[in-house]
Amino acid sequence: MQKATHGTPTESEEDVVADRSTEDPLPPEKHHTIRLSAGDAGPKPTESEEDVVADRTEDDPLRPKEMARSKAN
Repeated sequence: MQKATHGTPTESEEDVVADRSTEDPLPPEKHHTIRLSAGDAGPKPTESEEDVVADRTEDDPLRPKEMARSKAN
């Protein structure tokens, strides 16, 4: 039975090692903060939440205009 040889680590293995390391590879001046306006900072609705909102609205962008008019009359 042969022992496994240690080769070049995979990208995943390198990521695990980096995540567990306490060393910071970037110097302090390279760290940047991304600033978001208050409107962008809130959580975005999930696809399901968007579907519920779309189902509850009367305006259906996929319905032909003739059908929308006849429904209103």
